[in-house]
This record gives sequence, structure tokens and C-alpha cells, in this order.
Amino acid sequence: MFAMRLAALLYLLQLVAGDECEETPQFLQHSLQLDAQEVQAAHSKTSRSVKAKTSTFPGVETFNFFVNFHDVGDFATVINVITHQSKSCSQCGGFLFTCQEDGLTDDECQMRQPGVCTNDFGPHGCSSHTSLRILEEAISGEPMTKAINVSDLTSLKNLWPDSKRHDLLTRSAQSLSWLPLWWGPLRRILTTTVLRDPVKKLRSAYNRINETHPMPLKAFLKAQRDFVAGNASDQMPPLRKAVMSCCEYSFYLGNGDVNKSRRVLASQFDMVGIAELLPETMVSLGRLYGKTPAGMGTIARDALLEVPDAEDWDKEDQDMVEFITRKDRAVYEFAKELFERQSVSIWNNADVLKKQADLFEDARNTPWEPE
Repeated sequence: MFAMRLAALLYLLQLVAGDECEETPQFLQHSLQLDAQEVQAAHSKTSRSVKAKTSTFPGVETFNFFVNFHDVGDFATVINVITHQSKSCSQCGGFLFTCQEDGLTDDECQMRQPGVCTNDFGPHGCSSHTSLRILEEAISGEPMTKAINVSDLTSLKNLWPDSKRHDLLTRSAQSLSWLPLWWGPLRRILTTTVLRDPVKKLRSAYNRINETHPMPLKAFLKAQRDFVAGNASDQMPPLRKAVMSCCEYSFYLGNGDVNKSRRVLASQFDMVGIAELLPETMVSLGRLYGKTPAGMGTIARDALLEVPDAEDWDKEDQDMVEFITRKDRAVYEFAKELFERQSVSIWNNADVLKKQADLFEDARNTPWEPE
């Protein structure tokens, strides 16, 4: 405990001096210098020994950026719950982008007015779909090669310091609705996201798009295939809907470049979760935000989060789907490698991670009972 407190004190002194160490990963467990023994005891002492950045260091203000991809799951609601942020406080600067995504007319968009932010201190995070536009604008024209070890992209040392990530995000004007223009030593940023298998995501996108733009599945896939091949047809839904169906990961993470997408994931995200690894993803998110595995299990239960099911395709459809999602597949496979390294690092031990995931599952599968 003395070593942990000393490390925390040194960290605070470093913050006050305005000195961020670029070589050291920004993960919570590195900031606290937790050793394996402390981590193994954490599941029984979480409320005392494991806290989110805001509560670990009193006076340090944390801003949360959750990149909310479509058709992945309601993880944005989870983030809002654990950060005590209302939906109206996480809209990231208006509804124009989401109106376009949902195919709404200007008049319909006018009806979608933001609610009053109920947080006394105003918005302190971004978790709406507008986060995608912010990220797209932030990385536009930036090669994302600074301080990146290209020979080991999953190295946790590739994560940029908070101040540099802030500077990148504020290239998008919409960031200023929740991020301060001035960045100082007592401010932290926590950037997370969750990716879903792109084939499952594609089917989910079709189901949703089909509600407002009805078309047979095969026709939808052919239109997606033509779009990816550069031969968009008249049957194609609006461009942004096409992007979110076939190529959202590579488009928003890398402006269409898979290699850039990998560099963005490695350098900008404290954690990249995987929807198919729901227990491990949720407990690792909880670890970063100062929540117990059991608490995250209850939240997942109430949010109806489930591991995405596999879809059956006929041979012709399967061939099209693999072609359509090939870029996002490459990004997703890298994300799985990165998450494996991140999650084990967050818990310092794969066995400990599994125990936390089991605690999460126990809580998620416990029926709710009124008091």
C-alpha cells in the first residue's frame, strides 16, 4: 500500500509540474503502479483499492470519450450510467450528424431537440454517434505515425499522452461542447470504444435500415458490394448509411485506410472492447471507470446486453459479405489482438481477468428482485 500511495503522490507531482511521460502507458493500473498481489485482492476490495481516475486523484477532472459505432450494442448507455451522465449531456454538440445517419429531413431534425443537460458542471463526456464525426474530423490529414512503434502496434506504449489526445480531438469544433479549450495538468481524458464482428454488424445494420428503406437482403448486399467496389447503384441507401453498414471502422478510424485505423486504435484508445467478449470487455471497462465486476454485471443485465449471435448466410451471400467487410474485418482482428493485451494489462494477470469475468456473469445472470 505504501508503494502504491507513493506512486500516486509522484504521479500527482508530475501532473502539477505539467509533465506527462510519453513513454509510460496512461492506463489506470500503471498510474497506480498496482502489483499482481494487489490486483488479485482487488475483487474483494474494489471500493477501497481500485478507483477511477477522477476519484483516485482528488481534484483531477476526467473527460470521457466513447466512440459509439452503430449496431454494436447499447454500450453508450452503459458508459453514461457508470459516469453518471445523462443522455442529454453526452450528445457532443447537436443532432445534425445523427439526423443524417437516420435519414431524417430538415423538418424532422428540427423536432429532435437536445434535452437540458442535468449535470451541474455541464457535459464532461461524449458518447453519442456524433463521436464518430468528431474522430473522423480529428484524424483527417493526420498520418498518426508520431510516437508509434509500427513493429509492435499492440504495445501499450503507443498510447498518446492525454494532452496530445486532447489537442487532436479539438481539431473538431464539436469537441468543444464537452472538452475545455484549455488543457492542464489536473485534467485527464479516458477514450474507449467497443467493436463488433463486422459480419454480425452488417446484418444488424440491414435489419435497422430495412425499417425505413425496405429492400430484400440480397439486394442490400449487392448494393453494398457495388459501393465497396466503387460502383454505387441507385438502390444504395444514403451514403452515410452505406458507410456505417460496410466500412464504418475503417472509415471513421482511418479515413478509409486500414493501417491508419490500426494506428488510431493503438495510439488514441485506453481500451478497445470486443462485443463478442462481453464479460472481459465489461469488467475491463469497469476497472477503468472504477466499477466492480458485479456492478458491471448488473448494469449489463439491466441494459439487456448480450453476446451477439452468429448469422446464417447462403454461399452467394457469404462471399459477398466477406468482400464487403474485408477492410473492417482487418481492423476488427487487430482490435481483438489489442484488447487481449490491454485487458490482461488492466488486470495484470489473465487468470485474474477470468475470475472477474466470472463475477460479472454471476451478477448478469442474477434475476432482478424488487427490494
